[in-house]
Amino acid sequence: MDIESSVVNSILEKRLKEIYDDRFIKSDIISIMKYPMKENLYIVTYNLDLINSHPIIRAKIIVDVTTEGLKTYDPGLP
Repeated sequence: MDIESSVVNSILEKRLKEIYDDRFIKSDIISIMKYPMKENLYIVTYNLDLINSHPIIRAKIIVDVTTEGLKTYDPGLP
């Protein structure tokens, strides 16, 4: 795993833990792809396990490494 991937992974896991709090079990990153023509954005496909919930499989989200935040993935936006 290269440095960019590890940074994206740590941001995603940190934010998911904040969002899901005590329900968070684990997340597994399937793929990380640079967002076209945006240096600081990455499209991440991941699986998510939560307590008392069905697993979330192949979810997509955008990780902004500059602000260390998450954005909604919308394939129709440029």
